[in-house]
Amino acid sequence: MICNNCKKEINDGSFKCSYCEAYQTQLTTPIKKPSDNEDTTSIPTIILSFFFPLFGLVYGLIWKEDYPNKANACFKWAGIGAIPLTIIIAIIAISAKGGI
Repeated sequence: MICNNCKKEINDGSFKCSYCEAYQTQLTTPIKKPSDNEDTTSIPTIILSFFFPLFGLVYGLIWKEDYPNKANACFKWAGIGAIPLTIIIAIIAISAKGGI
């Protein structure tokens, strides 16, 4: 952390500078970045994204900024899952009309 007054490096979270003894008006706390193991994709997430592509799209958008690896996996499996779902819906729609 940098002192607001003398611009020297001081301990993070200090209320008072140890060099010039000026009180710090703006305390900064480090922003917690997700660790690598928090941004790994789990098997249930992949399965849900595949069988329910809307789940994959929604969670992909939610996790896009904070967990990019999870978001990419959700988008990928939602896209892969949408293909057979579209085929099944098309077959059901055609057979309901008596076409097959």
